Amino acid sequence: MEEKFAIYVRHDVYGTMGRGGLPWTEKDLLGMALVLVKVVLAMALLVVYYLICRLCAMFSDPNREDGQEDYTNMRGWRRAVIVQSGRRRRGGRRRR
Repeated sequence: MEEKFAIYVRHDVYGTMGRGGLPWTEKDLLGMALVLVKVVLAMALLVVYYLICRLCAMFSDPNREDGQEDYTNMRGWRRAVIVQSGRRRRGGRRRR
């Protein structure tokens, strides 16, 4: 193999054909990077949902009973947008 494919043979940490195991330090770095990416995506999703809720509730008058605001009286397309953006999808199908 080394004669025929000499330019592809590797002599490094990853093995002869680049299929060797990863060192623990690189596994740890990859794990931390994956966790960081998940946290960033989760925060971005929360910010987008927050902005959708704020935009839809921007020109609605809230109920001010008991000194607390609530938007339970929201109807129409604004309510539909908030509910649909907060609904979790499974398998790509919509329930009816």
